[in-house]
Amino acid sequence: MLKAIILIGGPIKGTRFRPLSLELAKPLFPVAGFPVIYHHIEACSKVPDIKEVILIGFFQPNDALTRFINSAQMEFKIQIRYLQEYTALGTAGGLYHFRDQILAGQPDYFFVMNSDVCGDFPLKEMLQAHRKRVKGSYCTILGIEATRQQSLNYGCIVENKDTHEVLHYVEKPETYISTTINGGVYLFSPEIFQPLELIFKQNLDSKYRYAVGLLIVAVLTGGILPCPTSCLCKTTINGTNVDCFSKGLKSIPRNFPNDTMDIKLSLNPIYLVRKGSFQNMTVLSNL
Repeated sequence: MLKAIILIGGPIKGTRFRPLSLELAKPLFPVAGFPVIYHHIEACSKVPDIKEVILIGFFQPNDALTRFINSAQMEFKIQIRYLQEYTALGTAGGLYHFRDQILAGQPDYFFVMNSDVCGDFPLKEMLQAHRKRVKGSYCTILGIEATRQQSLNYGCIVENKDTHEVLHYVEKPETYISTTINGGVYLFSPEIFQPLELIFKQNLDSKYRYAVGLLIVAVLTGGILPCPTSCLCKTTINGTNVDCFSKGLKSIPRNFPNDTMDIKLSLNPIYLVRKGSFQNMTVLSNL
């Protein structure tokens, strides 16, 4: 049994999508005649083993969202429900906060999809690839091709061309890393919550936003933020690049920053599934 999680965010002060978002929440904005997350749910409905779709965000429940959920449930014959965050928790934070709901029924795997991307979602291909991976692989990520300039606005991926293992990941780098970018669609094994739990227990008092970079860190490092001196990881702390290995640092501060995270250590490999190019994806956050 599988589940799918769609991260729909919430009302924010950002102006990039205004005035379109003044009257309608971005996840319900029509693309090709349907609300953008309609396309996500339609793709999920074509994977027979997906039995439930969970929307996670911090919008207040409203009539428009309720009507959409009821309509989509009737059309696609799949269970859909909305889980409201008490505040903006970010990608990793929202998943961890609702982990019991996600793991209810003991799903074999679960998809996580950003709501502000739209295109051909190769969910079946990702599932097929993930099932072939070696034990201990927690994540398969969708990668798409962008131009060098476009890539600077997204998480950039360097892969082993033979095994498709992710060797290097940088969230919104300052300089060029790769034209393969994070497509905003993931397939996780339930074991992902083990390293996440380690990180969250170590950072109970932290106020940083648990964004997608932390999720990648959790997988690649097994949840160990205070790194050993042999850790080949680099991050930006207070505007300064810090390389744990070359500097001989014994640990990274527990309030692990949310900005550039450059991780080379791979205890739990992440694998890549490629699909099309940036031009085949609609990225609403940049409209």
